[in-house]
Amino acid sequence: IPIWREQWAIDNLTQRGLEDYERLLKKRGLPAIGRLPIGSIRPTHLQGIITDMKREGKAVKTIKYAMTAINSVLRYAYDMEVIEDNPFNRVRLPKDDTKEGLHYFTAEQTQLFFEALRKEYPCNVGRHNSKCPKSGEEHPVEKYTYNRTIPFQWRCYFDLAITGAFRRGELVALRWSDINWEERTISIRRAFSKTREKGQILKYPKTESGIRVLTIPASSIKLLKEWYNMEKEHSLKLGSLWKGYRGKQFNENYVFIQLQNGLRMDLDSPTQRFRSILLMYNESCEREEDKLPLIRLHDLRHTSATILLSEGVDIETVSHRLGHKKCSVTLDVYGHWMEDNDRKASDKLEEVFQKRKA
Repeated sequence: IPIWREQWAIDNLTQRGLEDYERLLKKRGLPAIGRLPIGSIRPTHLQGIITDMKREGKAVKTIKYAMTAINSVLRYAYDMEVIEDNPFNRVRLPKDDTKEGLHYFTAEQTQLFFEALRKEYPCNVGRHNSKCPKSGEEHPVEKYTYNRTIPFQWRCYFDLAITGAFRRGELVALRWSDINWEERTISIRRAFSKTREKGQILKYPKTESGIRVLTIPASSIKLLKEWYNMEKEHSLKLGSLWKGYRGKQFNENYVFIQLQNGLRMDLDSPTQRFRSILLMYNESCEREEDKLPLIRLHDLRHTSATILLSEGVDIETVSHRLGHKKCSVTLDVYGHWMEDNDRKASDKLEEVFQKRKA
């Protein structure tokens, strides 16, 4: 394992991926096969790890991920001719018969969400005491209601999360210099990631497929231009409190920032804000059927992909926009959804033909 780590894993895995693999190897691989010479490992040893995890009630996804970590070491040993055969090639992985459906907004729900970002929400403030900043004296304030709006940069953030299908870490790492206003494109060159050992770190794609340039709608560019001017104005208002770039270097600032100092947005903020917006919107709905499902932030990527696929965009283009290495990865995620929609299309045709017969 130390050789695999130094010669392959450090250069080919992200920091988080490396941490996950090492944790799984320590927990699953070493106790079961750690004492065996690597050339003595047989498929039955590996199958035993799978059996133990199944008996523990581990999910198929968890089992497959653990075995991927173990296979990473064995495959490297085989490539380096340390072993003559990779025993993992004859292992039978469990099949996932409990496929969970994708969670996403429909096209109609997506439009509702965009409207939710522009709405005003009444907020009630109860009776309380307020302290005067100068004198320090307190005085009672009667209860009142005010209208609350979603900060403008969040409208931009969630617009891009859907129209560009960007990952959370990609948007948080986005700088103004990554945007080509004339071509309406955004270049993804880096992303922030959360790790156990080092906290939030900036990572760069290890392959060309990880770097992509996407065209975004004119409406998204319009929003971004407005936010760009607002951020510039905000930096001037903050004065010495602004910790970002100024002047000719302003374009090196992050697109999405902490408003109190201009530094890049925390990686956890979009997740928290997304849920709070959904809850606030749903609370404002009078009818249950008007409420939006409480999907995850990451499900906005699924929303973008399913809408594009529904509109007939080819799988290769969708795969590129999602930043997947291969179309097969996209098919693994959306293949089941596409099959379901294909059945619905068939049923719809049947319905049309039956009406014609009648």
